[in-house]
Amino acid sequence: MFRRSEALERLKFIEAKSLIIIVNLEIALKATETYFEIYNYAKRRKLRTPSLVDAIVYATAYIIGVKLVTGDKLFREIPGIIYIGD
Repeated sequence: MFRRSEALERLKFIEAKSLIIIVNLEIALKATETYFEIYNYAKRRKLRTPSLVDAIVYATAYIIGVKLVTGDKLFREIPGIIYIGD
């Protein structure tokens, strides 16, 4: 059963542990560039088609200078990624 209060508490926890970044022009342009890189990588390896959100998250990590931690196979061998899958 869905409980609004429980969902709100979880979201508050996530917000407290997260760095909230506004998607500005710099991130949007980098996301456009990285989308095509990720798309071509995925196509060569017969992986799922990336979403624009994938590109925005990756571009944001790149712009702010942090490594992206993920279990998504789409990012397995891409620079700047810490892959924790498999």
